[in-house]
Amino acid sequence: MGVLAVCWLPLNIFGEPLLWSWVAVGFVALVVAAGPGANSTPGKRVGHWFRSIGVAGRAAVIVLFIISFWVVQTTFTIPPRPVVSFAAGIISAVPLVVAAHLLIAGRPTGWRAHTPE
Repeated sequence: MGVLAVCWLPLNIFGEPLLWSWVAVGFVALVVAAGPGANSTPGKRVGHWFRSIGVAGRAAVIVLFIISFWVVQTTFTIPPRPVVSFAAGIISAVPLVVAAHLLIAGRPTGWRAHTPE
């Protein structure tokens, strides 16, 4: 995923001009969500719930999110630059999150879902 993010960024950064403040917000949002947010009590509860609903449940949540996003986009006039910039910030944070995980885990083979204790 980190490699794909690195490849995706140049293709999209040189298109429509980005709003760098929204890029920063997206970057910080993912770093906080993947780090301290995921390790907080509410983050652990959401993670546990998401893993407990199974593959079909996770797929349904993802599809519902996509449908909700599409409904909001088509119902309201939302300018695309902030959305694309926010997404670019999130995707630009992926290599950092992957690298941090590699440093902490020591190797990619150590990656697995945390099991509740």
